[in-house]
Amino acid sequence: MSQLAIPARRSAGAVARRAVATWIAGHPRLDDALLAVTELVNNAVIHSGLPSGSRLTVGVEPDGEALRLTVAHDGVSFDLPDSLRPSTKAEASRGLAIVDMIADSWGVESSGGAVSAWFEIRPRKSDARIREGSSEMGLGPQLVLETTRIGEQDVIVVTGEIDLASSPRVELALEPYAGQPVILDLRRVEFIDSAGLKVLLSQRSRLEESGGDLKLVVGHGAVDRLLELTGVSGAFSIAESIEVDD
Repeated sequence: MSQLAIPARRSAGAVARRAVATWIAGHPRLDDALLAVTELVNNAVIHSGLPSGSRLTVGVEPDGEALRLTVAHDGVSFDLPDSLRPSTKAEASRGLAIVDMIADSWGVESSGGAVSAWFEIRPRKSDARIREGSSEMGLGPQLVLETTRIGEQDVIVVTGEIDLASSPRVELALEPYAGQPVILDLRRVEFIDSAGLKVLLSQRSRLEESGGDLKLVVGHGAVDRLLELTGVSGAFSIAESIEVDD
């Protein structure tokens, strides 16, 4: 079993992803594993009540064709919700719903003050080939935002990863556009979690209420996948390429 102890702070999800990407590089469901483990790490950081300076442990263990990933800590446990339904409301909590949709099985165990949230994934028939290695994921800048002007509209180009730690920067970049149209080009985003999705939904609502407009350019990468997985694609104005109104 591969394990790594990580400080329980907002950047923990990114650290966990890099470790898991190295441990299971080439696995056909690597992307699923990275998203689900990030959501469990985020849940621990936000909701477990861990004191400052605490650590959590991320682990991966092969189980036949399956992989079992765990996030363990000494904080507060939680019960699995009776219903996990994605929502288009910005304030909704959808991290565990994402884990539920991705995992073949998952759960939480608590004993003697130790909490272990886990999930298992198995290769699927639709996995035509082994995914070519992603062990170098995220070794560059985690998030880069560049603003350019095309026609009469600003375009914010986002490169890297939008997660619990970096999503406030996206929120800050969109803050000046109350009452104005703005395009968010997300085609270079390599990873996005439920925290990033929450920012996109909240900023869409804020801009619409002020008479502005937020358009997403998503292509066919990580953002498009998460929007489809959570069923919130219809909440946004989405394009595959940049088209600016005259």
